[in-house]
Amino acid sequence: MLYHYKGVIKIPQPRWEKGNNPTDILEDNWIIRDYMTWEIVLGIIALFGFVVAIVKPIVSLTNAITLLNANCEALAKQFSKFDKDNNDEHREIWEHNIEQDKLLQEHGLRLHDLDGK
Repeated sequence: MLYHYKGVIKIPQPRWEKGNNPTDILEDNWIIRDYMTWEIVLGIIALFGFVVAIVKPIVSLTNAITLLNANCEALAKQFSKFDKDNNDEHREIWEHNIEQDKLLQEHGLRLHDLDGK
């Protein structure tokens, strides 16, 4: 089994340390463990990929919900302004309608007086 350490590939000589794990190999005062191989690195990469796969949609959904809330608040303000403007316009229309009714009433009375003479 080849090990890479400080830019040098080393082939360890199997000298077993007493009392340690039998998979430990002592080389130049370094203990090289057989289970610290690419499987650990691949496991960490897979775990990182899993976390990214879960977190990315959550973040994008949170951003979308925040944007929708801001848009809903803006629409609510705009609709309340439209409602106020609509009420004001209706009030002005009805006031003008009442004035026109009075003018028509007076005009009708004048025509009645002219026809009656």
